[in-house]
Amino acid sequence: MSESSFKEPFEEKEKRKIHQPEFIILTSDEEEGERGPKRESLQGEYVEILKTLGGKKFSWSIRLLTFLAAIGAAVGLIFVFFMTLVSTLLAGLTLFMNKEINAKVINSWKNVRKILVILVGLTIGIFSPTLGFGLIILYLMLHGESLKKNLFFSRIFPSN
Repeated sequence: MSESSFKEPFEEKEKRKIHQPEFIILTSDEEEGERGPKRESLQGEYVEILKTLGGKKFSWSIRLLTFLAAIGAAVGLIFVFFMTLVSTLLAGLTLFMNKEINAKVINSWKNVRKILVILVGLTIGIFSPTLGFGLIILYLMLHGESLKKNLFFSRIFPSN
């Protein structure tokens, strides 16, 4: 075999350029239609809850309870944050290769974020309960929590 027979396949590969197109994914009108009413219902639900909150007078006892809840949330945040750091370190020992452990670590970081938002909302709620509770409700709604179906929130905000 000659040396040129070995070079020919390599030269052919260099000559051929493989075109890899860039894709732009467009959503269809049907998909937007499915998202649209759901988003509008969430907006309507949020506005309705904010009107309910805005129409209430909050006494000093609610503000005191909000203060105590903020202290409890701060203690809970410290505990959950510490446990999350420990689980993250343990997942790091496996070099983040175990999918089950990774899913639990991601879930625990989401819980830390949720408790942090609740703590900030309760801290704001000490001075302005409408604004603080509105922040908490907005966060929960944006993360898929239906407040009308939730037993706790349905007692606080009864449907008209």
